[in-house]
Amino acid sequence: LDVAETLSSQSVRLQSWIWLVLLGLIQMGSAARLFDNHCGMTNSGLVEEKGSITFCRRCQLGIALGAVSAIAAMGLVAVKIWVRVKRRMGWLFTAEMVVS
Repeated sequence: LDVAETLSSQSVRLQSWIWLVLLGLIQMGSAARLFDNHCGMTNSGLVEEKGSITFCRRCQLGIALGAVSAIAAMGLVAVKIWVRVKRRMGWLFTAEMVVS
């Protein structure tokens, strides 16, 4: 199994899914940092809420959306590589259309 050669021979759509994994991780990390800084616990253990309730809920939504998009795209990339190696591609296009 030559992963580097498999990835370089894949279509442009595989690279788009890889970008979605990276951007989902960045979104999740940024939202988590904002949530910790503005809605989390301080060093003294007391809750200090600098952000509004709406801001904190939007941070939680950003964390959830980033995690879901990264996990879904990572799963699809793994399936595409597995199918490419096994040379069975019948249902992959349909699965990709449903996920996107």
